[in-house]
Amino acid sequence: MTATRITLRSLATEAGVSPMTVSHALRGSGRVSAEVREAVRALAKARGYQVDPVLAAGMAQMRRRPGRRIESVLAWLNVTPDRDPFAGNPVFQLMWKGAKAQAEEAGYRLERFWLNEPGVSPERLAGIFRARGIEGVVVNQYYRQAAEGGRAPGLAFDLSRFACASVGTRLRAPDIHFAQADHFACALLALRRLHANGFRRVGLVCPPSVDAITGHRVCYAYEGFVKHTREMKAVPVFRTEGTLARGDGGEALERWIARCRPEVILGWLLPWNLTRLGFSVPQEVGVVTIDRVPAPGYENCAGVDQNHVEIGAAGVRVVIEQLRQGKRGIPETAAATMIEGRWVEGESLPAR
Repeated sequence: MTATRITLRSLATEAGVSPMTVSHALRGSGRVSAEVREAVRALAKARGYQVDPVLAAGMAQMRRRPGRRIESVLAWLNVTPDRDPFAGNPVFQLMWKGAKAQAEEAGYRLERFWLNEPGVSPERLAGIFRARGIEGVVVNQYYRQAAEGGRAPGLAFDLSRFACASVGTRLRAPDIHFAQADHFACALLALRRLHANGFRRVGLVCPPSVDAITGHRVCYAYEGFVKHTREMKAVPVFRTEGTLARGDGGEALERWIARCRPEVILGWLLPWNLTRLGFSVPQEVGVVTIDRVPAPGYENCAGVDQNHVEIGAAGVRVVIEQLRQGKRGIPETAAATMIEGRWVEGESLPAR
């Protein structure tokens, strides 16, 4: 006997609502109440309802039509200590740009919220989200928090009722889906390009805080590449924290360069970090930044664009996919979306 196919219409008939209401409920739209959303989702789960991918694609295309009013809101949850972490931070600006564009393309509006807003407790903020029908949350945390294990100060926000993902860095408390740069691949991209151009003595600048943020992937890539690539010379990794100015790590950097004599330095630094110490770039030493962004100081620097715009967009896609599938809360296993970077030529490398 052939099983009866469960459809939006059959769910609507059983629930005593319209098919449009069922559609809104399964998508997490704020146009239906929280009670109706929960009831419809529970019924859909009990009946084994599965989204028709062809129908879902068609509906997504309809929501993208020019001039169509955006109905649903996604939250960009800023859990950093700063109300406006975008000011002076090109990485956050790029991620927001990609996330906002992706949300709008899918028919959503992305709205910023600050977890540490005075007078608004995490519980109250969650209540505001529920009252407004916001069921998708993109978490934007501070890199320093990631270095400290992903525990943002005051992060008591309960994500159990929301589709969620973090962008830029992995959030481990709680451990949710995330989108970030593939730091291992970015480092290998730079190292392979340098090797192909004839450089054999490449030094890496990677302080402990950055090493923790990247999950040690840049150091692993560097050490593995040097060990297994013919003619590459091993150089001890420079791990001193600081701005690399004199009095804040600069002297240690000078000693490291004098002792190790790298042809090129790869890492989280820019040519002016060396020129202010008296080095000529690229005549004395070349510089390759592993996180090149369109900001002052980076203009002529060779390096890897980590594609932060796409990272932001990917985080939104992860959240929207959970909404489409009716999934909420902390996953049993966090899934990573790793974005590869691209090489950018620059004058900070000596000609070869």
